[in-house]
Amino acid sequence: MKNRKIRIDDALVARVRIISNVDDGSGAGPRYVERVLLVRRQHNGSFTEISSGFKMEMETDLNGKSRKILEFNMPYVVEVKPLLDIIETKDGKPKLSTTDLFHLMLHINTDFELGEEIF
Repeated sequence: MKNRKIRIDDALVARVRIISNVDDGSGAGPRYVERVLLVRRQHNGSFTEISSGFKMEMETDLNGKSRKILEFNMPYVVEVKPLLDIIETKDGKPKLSTTDLFHLMLHINTDFELGEEIF
């Protein structure tokens, strides 16, 4: 994939939930996995992951009700906040390469997994 530049004020940090179809043998049923991804909101209200363009939807509908059907192994957006709320900028309009964003998200996910409050 080409290392392209994006407007940082278009980037959102999303907490996503995935229902895994992997049976861990505990008998507890499907396991929920939460991760943090960089997304961009589309005009129709859906989201796309920034580097891949993978389309995602909110876990709840516009009325705040849980969707009746959730697919296994699909990320559903639970919560979003602007990336600029997480990183500091000097001029308010910095641009980062997608490689820089990948490394930033790796650090954010590590902190999130270790229990640091992000949302």
